Amino acid sequence: MNERLKQLADQALKECDAAKERGIEQYSKRLTELIVKRCTDVLDEDSYLFPELGGYAHDIRKLFGVKDI
Repeated sequence: MNERLKQLADQALKECDAAKERGIEQYSKRLTELIVKRCTDVLDEDSYLFPELGGYAHDIRKLFGVKDI
């Protein structure tokens, strides 16, 4: 696992612990949200350079059930 994935996993674990949601389901859901958000943020950041990427970030978020910001 690379360092960024470790950071996201730690963040998800801390958020679940803080909310007293220690179940694997909540942790898995939050980790997925964080990974999808980070990936789609990269697409959003690059969309001004590559206009053909427009809309893909929204579609990916929708596919995984992660809300747009």
